[in-house]
Formats: sequence, structure tokens, C-alpha cells
Amino acid sequence: MGKWKTTMPVYAVITAAGKGLRMGGDLPKQFLSVDGRSILSRTIDCFAPYADEIVVTLNKEALALWESIVSEESGAVPTHRIVIGGETRFQSIKNALQTIPDEALVAIHDGVRPYVAPVTIENCLLAAQSANAAIPVQPVVESLRLLEPDGKSRAVDRSCYVSVQTPQCFWADRIKKAYCCPYRSDFTDDASVYEALYGVGSVVVVEGNWQNIKITRPGDLLFRPWVKDR
Repeated sequence: MGKWKTTMPVYAVITAAGKGLRMGGDLPKQFLSVDGRSILSRTIDCFAPYADEIVVTLNKEALALWESIVSEESGAVPTHRIVIGGETRFQSIKNALQTIPDEALVAIHDGVRPYVAPVTIENCLLAAQSANAAIPVQPVVESLRLLEPDGKSRAVDRSCYVSVQTPQCFWADRIKKAYCCPYRSDFTDDASVYEALYGVGSVVVVEGNWQNIKITRPGDLLFRPWVKDR
């Protein structure tokens, strides 16, 4: 970890209770294998150097499957604790946060983002330690258009927008209070839940890494960030 250090205990919450319907097939995407290791295993591995404890949310019906994957990977999966998820991502994260002490930093990360860079994790945690809440972002590289209710569209300035990634990092006591709010449909990530309580501008942004994709569709399984371009 080099000079990286926080003064608070760090907890990582890896959310993996989803059904992964957009991937197709019978197996949820977080359990699919990439070069001999499950996506979820690779994701957990990213946080082992940083977290005092790793908490993974899982669907109750997936427990036996995950146990078999852990056994097959023969000790490659870092130590972690399981929390049963809810019907939504919001409820799953809320369940996990209830098991974490107030005096800590928490990094909340998608279970299907196995390529987050160490520097992204470090920068987010350090920024959250000083500013209470931090998220990684990347510039938008494609043109954007705004769809109006009448079906028409118009071009917008992409320099005004960024693409949001995880981990999203917070002081535990503050994000736990935010998750006591009733669920809303515009809660698309943890930062939006946090801002609903603490206001716009309460979350700082840090640079993410472009390889930190969210594996969603079959073509994403072909991505290999460790393979150099020829």
C-alpha cells in the first residue's frame, strides 16, 4: 500500500445480491468465471489490502452456490462475512450497514466491478476521511443527448457531466443515517442517498480508473485489463 494510510478502521461492503438479469443465462453475473476465478472473488480480492473487514451481500438462494465457488477456488477468496440482501440494492446496503460500527470508514462497491485500481480505492478512502463522502468518476467521452418527454432530443455539453463508479466511500455513521431515509426511485447509487439527507455538494469526486467497468452484458466478459495492447 506504500504511504497509503487512514486513521479509521475500514469496512468494505461488496453488493452482490442482484440477479444479473441483463447478462442472460441461469447464473447471476457475479458468479461467472473469468480466467478461472469468479467475478465476485476477483472483486473481493481488490479490497483485501485495505479493509479491516469485508462484508458481502448475497441473495439467500445463492448461499450454497457461493459456498461451492469458494470451495472450488481453494483458498483464493479473501476472508469475508456474508449479509443477506434485500429485494433491492438499497435494502441490501442498508442491511450491511447495520452490521458496521459508526466509527469507521466504509467503501461500498459493486460486486461486478472486479477491475477497480488500488489508487482509486486509496484516493476515495482518503478523500472520504477528510470530506465525509467521496466517489470516483470518469469523464464522459461520447456525445450526449437529452431526451425530452415529447420524444424529441437535444445535444448537451458532455464536459458538464461525469460517469460515476464505485467504491463510494463515507464515514459510516453518516451513510447509516442517510440509509434511514425512505427509499426513492431516484436513489441510483449510495451518493444519491447521501445527498438526499446532507444536500447537493456534500459528496466530493476523485478520479476513477477507466478499467473499472461494471460487468453487465455478455460482451463485458471479454474485457481483460491485464492484457496489453499490441
